[in-house]
Amino acid sequence: MIAKITKRGGDPGGIAGYLHGPGRADEHRWLEESTGITHVGGAVIGGTIVVADPRIGARWVSQMREAIALRPDIAAPVWHASLRLAPEDERLSDFGMASAAARFMEGMGLEANPWVVIRDAPDACHIVASRVDHAAGVWKGRLDQREAQKACQAVETEFGLVAAPRGRNPDRRAPSQRENWMVQRTGQVSDRAVLAEKVLEAAQRTQWSGSTVWFERECTKRGVLAVPSRSAGGNRTVSGYRFALADAETPRWHKGSQVAGALSWPKLRARIAEPSREELRTMPILQQTWAQSQATAGRMQTHGVTPARSASTHPPGARQPPPAGRTGASAANPRVGDQRAGLPRPRCAGLPPIRSGGRCSPARRPTATAGRRAQTTSSRSR
Repeated sequence: MIAKITKRGGDPGGIAGYLHGPGRADEHRWLEESTGITHVGGAVIGGTIVVADPRIGARWVSQMREAIALRPDIAAPVWHASLRLAPEDERLSDFGMASAAARFMEGMGLEANPWVVIRDAPDACHIVASRVDHAAGVWKGRLDQREAQKACQAVETEFGLVAAPRGRNPDRRAPSQRENWMVQRTGQVSDRAVLAEKVLEAAQRTQWSGSTVWFERECTKRGVLAVPSRSAGGNRTVSGYRFALADAETPRWHKGSQVAGALSWPKLRARIAEPSREELRTMPILQQTWAQSQATAGRMQTHGVTPARSASTHPPGARQPPPAGRTGASAANPRVGDQRAGLPRPRCAGLPPIRSGGRCSPARRPTATAGRRAQTTSSRSR
């Protein structure tokens, strides 16, 4: 079971007209499979307020207003939440849905306040409650989002319902209620969901490319219009993107953060930017390449083939140990290490060594002045 808490209100009359009516997008029209009757608008199926006609909200609205009038200092006394079953759950009867809602309100601490549960779909219901009870007590509900998740878990355990996933993907945007209604009525996926799949694929394709032009080209290949938004300053730098489907008659533009959380400009810019040296060392592809090279080296040793000395036995980014015979200062200064280990000092390739301050330096080339001095000395000797 999934709970969604909406913004608190000041008067229950507005939410009553919405729930008992057809809805903004005709979402409160549903077919009851057991009887074959099509219902338009929600009906009261439970709560602490007794109503004569479950499809008229005047009775429970008046009783909530009486309780709210006891505390006129409370700015938003109306609390509203919706409960929806998981797609794998069996449809509950009105009595079962009302019992689940009562268990949910008990977990929220609102079981003694005036509240009603209104069913407007086969798998969903709405709960409207007054935060002010008949004794003028006020329910604070500071952590109602967290408490609602705990109450849903208790309902799932007690009624044997499917445990709904509590976590969310920050890189994705959950479909709105209007989009879910459109899928149920027409079977078509919303433009925003299509854009999310295509643009995220383009962003993955151009990861670490360091070029927004390449990203725009990948979006164009997938039938997506990507228009950059630029800052109002003199540099006119890119501050975000707007996306729309290219094959639509009238393109509907969506900001990147509206399409998916991973397409907000800070996250998209970090994904497209060139990786740093430290990021290169920890890239999964390099780690995978290193693992493959070690497996190849192991197979070569098994068949009696000695791998090249340059083959590293340590993953990328790991500190290499010093060679054998070198420890401490010798590891940082190879020359000191050679002297302590009794190894011969290196010689410069192709040039005779000249001892100068303990360092091996190439032979100095004779300059023009040294040549003239040599000629003068030879002439005097004659």
